[in-house]
Amino acid sequence: MLARPTRLLAGGTAALLVSALGISALVRADAPKPRPPAPAAPVAAIPQPPRLKAFEPALIDPKADPCVDFYQYSCGGWQKNNPIPADQSSWDVYAKMAQDNRRVLWGILDKFATQTDGRTVSQQKIGDAFAACTNDTLTQSLGARPMQPQLALIDGMKTKKTKKTKTKNAD
Repeated sequence: MLARPTRLLAGGTAALLVSALGISALVRADAPKPRPPAPAAPVAAIPQPPRLKAFEPALIDPKADPCVDFYQYSCGGWQKNNPIPADQSSWDVYAKMAQDNRRVLWGILDKFATQTDGRTVSQQKIGDAFAACTNDTLTQSLGARPMQPQLALIDGMKTKKTKKTKTKNAD
């Protein structure tokens, strides 16, 4: 006897969820489009951010009513200054910090790759490996040729049971 009301409750909950999602989609359609991300470029270091006080007025949205939407009120300033990049589904302080860290590491690797004098042995190895992996001109000129033996092996397979043969370049 309890199974039927449970199904009804589940169906009602699902209908409520679907209608809520539909409303949120309408609200989202009117929301401003996020700016495209700035072109990525290596940096030598991230400038030291200012030390935040217990209350930072720049992070709030004074136009939002805290009694109606406290989240918008408390985080709206940060969201305005840090819109979701076009290639991301969400954006927060941790994603921004990770992106900034990747840019700094890229800057260090790029420096080791372009600097030819005054490098230690480790810096030379790291820089040479990075330069080899980021040589777009060579990569474009070679095209798929380095992968041809593996592609030919895949192309030669007729079924899952086809005997695997090693190519000269296979690991």
